[in-house]
Amino acid sequence: MTLWNKDICAEPSCRCGKSSAELLIDYLNYQTTDGYVNYKRWKGGSKKRDGKSKITIAGEIAAMIKEHGLTRTSKSVKTKIEELHTKFNEAIDKFGYTGEGMMHGMQESTKAVEKAAARLFESRQAELEYKKTKHKSEAEAKMAELEYRKAKDKADADAKTDDRKLKQEEINIKKEEVAIKRSAQRHAATMEEARLMREMGYSKEEVLDYIRQNK
Repeated sequence: MTLWNKDICAEPSCRCGKSSAELLIDYLNYQTTDGYVNYKRWKGGSKKRDGKSKITIAGEIAAMIKEHGLTRTSKSVKTKIEELHTKFNEAIDKFGYTGEGMMHGMQESTKAVEKAAARLFESRQAELEYKKTKHKSEAEAKMAELEYRKAKDKADADAKTDDRKLKQEEINIKKEEVAIKRSAQRHAATMEEARLMREMGYSKEEVLDYIRQNK
Protein backbone atom coordinates (compact mmCIF):
# COMPACT_ATOMS: atom_id res chain seq x y z
CA MET A 1 0.00 0.00 0.00
CA THR A 2 1.34 3.43 -0.95
CA LEU A 3 2.19 5.73 1.95
CA TRP A 4 -0.51 8.27 2.83
CA ASN A 5 1.69 11.23 1.90
CA LYS A 6 3.16 9.65 -1.25
CA ASP A 7 0.09 9.17 -3.47
CA ILE A 8 -1.28 12.04 -5.56
CA CYS A 9 -4.80 12.79 -6.85
CA ALA A 10 -5.10 11.07 -10.23
CA GLU A 11 -8.68 12.01 -11.09
CA PRO A 12 -8.60 13.83 -14.51
CA SER A 13 -11.51 16.09 -13.59
CA CYS A 14 -9.78 17.24 -10.39
CA ARG A 15 -5.98 16.98 -10.43
CA CYS A 16 -5.71 18.91 -7.16
CA GLY A 17 -2.31 17.31 -6.56
CA LYS A 18 -3.18 16.37 -2.98
CA SER A 19 -2.26 13.13 -1.23
CA SER A 20 -4.58 10.90 0.81
CA ALA A 21 -3.17 12.47 3.99
CA GLU A 22 -3.88 16.02 2.78
CA LEU A 23 -7.43 15.10 1.71
CA LEU A 24 -8.08 13.51 5.11
CA ILE A 25 -6.72 16.53 7.00
CA ASP A 26 -8.77 18.90 4.80
CA TYR A 27 -11.87 16.86 5.66
CA LEU A 28 -11.23 16.90 9.41
CA ASN A 29 -10.21 20.58 9.32
CA TYR A 30 -13.41 21.73 7.55
CA GLN A 31 -14.82 24.59 9.61
CA THR A 32 -18.14 26.45 9.66
CA THR A 33 -19.76 28.78 12.17
CA ASP A 34 -20.50 25.64 14.19
CA GLY A 35 -16.80 24.83 14.42
CA TYR A 36 -15.01 21.81 13.01
CA VAL A 37 -18.18 19.97 12.02
CA ASN A 38 -16.58 16.92 10.41
CA TYR A 39 -14.24 16.30 13.31
CA LYS A 40 -17.09 16.78 15.80
CA ARG A 41 -19.11 14.23 13.85
CA TRP A 42 -16.19 11.80 13.88
CA LYS A 43 -15.47 12.33 17.57
CA GLY A 44 -19.09 11.78 18.48
CA GLY A 45 -19.60 8.99 15.96
CA SER A 46 -21.69 6.30 17.61
CA LYS A 47 -24.82 4.42 16.80
CA LYS A 48 -26.45 5.97 19.86
CA ARG A 49 -26.05 9.56 18.57
CA ASP A 50 -26.59 9.50 14.81
CA GLY A 51 -26.97 5.85 13.98
CA LYS A 52 -23.50 5.70 12.44
CA SER A 53 -20.37 4.15 13.88
CA LYS A 54 -16.85 5.45 13.33
CA ILE A 55 -16.16 2.69 10.80
CA THR A 56 -19.25 3.82 8.82
CA ILE A 57 -18.03 7.42 8.82
CA ALA A 58 -14.57 6.15 7.84
CA GLY A 59 -16.23 4.44 4.88
CA GLU A 60 -17.73 7.77 3.79
CA ILE A 61 -14.27 9.38 4.01
CA ALA A 62 -12.77 6.51 2.00
CA ALA A 63 -15.43 7.11 -0.67
CA MET A 64 -14.52 10.82 -0.72
CA ILE A 65 -10.84 9.95 -1.17
CA LYS A 66 -11.76 7.51 -3.95
CA GLU A 67 -13.37 10.41 -5.85
CA HIS A 68 -9.80 11.68 -6.27
CA GLY A 69 -8.68 8.40 -7.85
CA LEU A 70 -7.06 7.13 -4.62
CA THR A 71 -7.91 3.95 -2.73
CA ARG A 72 -8.14 3.70 1.07
CA THR A 73 -10.18 1.21 3.11
CA SER A 74 -12.55 2.13 5.93
CA LYS A 75 -10.26 0.36 8.37
CA SER A 76 -7.15 2.23 7.18
CA VAL A 77 -8.98 5.59 7.39
CA LYS A 78 -10.09 4.86 10.96
CA THR A 79 -6.56 3.80 11.92
CA LYS A 80 -5.03 6.91 10.30
CA ILE A 81 -7.36 9.30 12.13
CA GLU A 82 -6.58 7.61 15.45
CA GLU A 83 -2.86 7.89 14.63
CA LEU A 84 -3.20 11.62 13.85
CA HIS A 85 -5.16 12.15 17.05
CA THR A 86 -2.48 10.37 19.10
CA LYS A 87 0.36 12.35 17.51
CA PHE A 88 -1.50 15.62 18.07
CA ASN A 89 -2.03 14.84 21.74
CA GLU A 90 1.66 13.95 22.10
CA ALA A 91 2.57 17.32 20.59
CA ILE A 92 0.16 19.06 22.97
CA ASP A 93 1.82 17.34 25.94
CA LYS A 94 5.32 18.08 24.68
CA PHE A 95 4.81 21.82 24.27
CA GLY A 96 2.65 22.27 27.34
CA TYR A 97 -0.54 23.33 25.58
CA THR A 98 -4.00 22.52 26.87
CA GLY A 99 -7.28 22.07 25.05
CA GLU A 100 -10.36 19.93 24.67
CA GLY A 101 -9.43 18.16 21.47
CA MET A 102 -7.73 17.93 18.15
CA MET A 103 -9.55 20.85 16.56
CA HIS A 104 -10.11 22.99 19.67
CA GLY A 105 -6.55 23.63 20.78
CA MET A 106 -5.03 27.04 21.26
CA GLN A 107 -4.69 29.38 18.30
CA GLU A 108 -0.93 28.97 18.43
CA SER A 109 -1.33 25.22 18.00
CA THR A 110 -3.43 25.74 14.88
CA LYS A 111 -0.80 28.06 13.42
CA ALA A 112 1.90 25.52 14.21
CA VAL A 113 -0.06 22.81 12.39
CA GLU A 114 -0.52 25.08 9.37
CA LYS A 115 3.21 25.86 9.29
CA ALA A 116 4.04 22.17 9.61
CA ALA A 117 1.73 21.37 6.69
CA ALA A 118 3.42 24.09 4.61
CA ARG A 119 6.85 22.68 5.47
CA LEU A 120 5.65 19.20 4.52
CA PHE A 121 4.47 20.46 1.11
CA GLU A 122 7.74 22.32 0.54
CA SER A 123 9.71 19.23 1.55
CA ARG A 124 7.75 17.13 -0.93
CA GLN A 125 8.43 19.66 -3.68
CA ALA A 126 12.12 19.73 -2.74
CA GLU A 127 12.20 15.94 -2.79
CA LEU A 128 10.69 15.85 -6.29
CA GLU A 129 13.18 18.45 -7.53
CA TYR A 130 16.03 16.49 -5.95
CA LYS A 131 14.93 13.28 -7.69
CA LYS A 132 14.78 15.11 -11.04
CA THR A 133 18.28 16.51 -10.51
CA LYS A 134 19.58 13.13 -9.41
CA HIS A 135 18.13 11.33 -12.45
CA LYS A 136 19.58 13.97 -14.78
CA SER A 137 23.01 13.71 -13.15
CA GLU A 138 22.94 9.91 -13.36
CA ALA A 139 22.01 10.07 -17.05
CA GLU A 140 24.87 12.50 -17.75
CA ALA A 141 27.29 10.28 -15.83
CA LYS A 142 26.19 7.22 -17.82
CA MET A 143 26.64 9.13 -21.07
CA ALA A 144 30.14 10.17 -19.99
CA GLU A 145 30.89 6.55 -19.11
CA LEU A 146 29.78 5.41 -22.58
CA GLU A 147 31.92 8.08 -24.22
CA TYR A 148 34.89 6.97 -22.14
CA ARG A 149 34.39 3.32 -23.12
CA LYS A 150 34.10 4.25 -26.79
CA ALA A 151 37.28 6.29 -26.57
CA LYS A 152 39.06 3.44 -24.80
CA ASP A 153 37.90 0.86 -27.33
CA LYS A 154 39.04 3.07 -30.18
CA ALA A 155 42.38 3.65 -28.49
CA ASP A 156 42.83 -0.10 -27.95
CA ALA A 157 42.16 -0.72 -31.64
CA ASP A 158 44.77 1.88 -32.59
CA ALA A 159 47.26 0.76 -29.94
CA LYS A 160 49.69 -0.58 -32.56
CA THR A 161 49.80 2.63 -34.56
CA ASP A 162 52.39 5.39 -34.31
CA ASP A 163 49.96 7.70 -32.53
CA ARG A 164 49.44 5.30 -29.59
CA LYS A 165 50.76 7.91 -27.16
CA LEU A 166 48.33 10.51 -28.49
CA LYS A 167 45.41 8.12 -28.10
CA GLN A 168 46.45 7.30 -24.56
CA GLU A 169 46.45 11.00 -23.74
CA GLU A 170 42.94 11.21 -25.16
CA ILE A 171 41.85 8.39 -22.84
CA ASN A 172 43.42 10.14 -19.89
CA ILE A 173 41.51 13.30 -20.73
CA LYS A 174 38.26 11.32 -20.95
CA LYS A 175 39.03 9.70 -17.60
CA GLU A 176 39.54 13.12 -16.06
CA GLU A 177 36.26 14.33 -17.55
CA VAL A 178 34.43 11.31 -16.13
CA ALA A 179 36.05 11.83 -12.73
CA ILE A 180 35.10 15.52 -12.73
CA LYS A 181 31.50 14.80 -13.73
CA ARG A 182 31.18 12.08 -11.10
CA SER A 183 32.63 14.36 -8.45
CA ALA A 184 30.24 17.14 -9.47
CA GLN A 185 27.35 14.68 -9.39
CA ARG A 186 28.22 13.51 -5.88
CA HIS A 187 28.65 17.08 -4.68
CA ALA A 188 25.32 18.16 -6.21
CA ALA A 189 23.54 15.18 -4.65
CA THR A 190 25.13 15.86 -1.25
CA MET A 191 24.15 19.55 -1.31
CA GLU A 192 20.62 18.74 -2.46
CA GLU A 193 20.22 16.21 0.33
CA ALA A 194 21.65 18.73 2.79
CA ARG A 195 19.13 21.33 1.63
CA LEU A 196 16.32 18.81 2.00
CA MET A 197 17.55 17.90 5.51
CA ARG A 198 17.55 21.59 6.47
CA GLU A 199 13.99 22.04 5.21
CA MET A 200 12.89 18.96 7.15
CA GLY A 201 14.14 20.47 10.42
CA TYR A 202 17.66 19.12 10.90
CA SER A 203 19.96 21.51 12.76
CA LYS A 204 22.70 23.45 10.98
CA GLU A 205 25.35 21.40 12.80
CA GLU A 206 23.77 18.11 11.69
CA VAL A 207 23.62 19.29 8.08
CA LEU A 208 27.27 20.49 8.12
CA ASP A 209 28.37 17.21 9.69
CA TYR A 210 26.54 15.30 6.92
CA ILE A 211 28.27 17.42 4.25
CA ARG A 212 31.69 16.80 5.83
CA GLN A 213 31.09 13.05 5.94
CA ASN A 214 30.13 12.96 2.27
CA LYS A 215 32.96 15.04 0.81
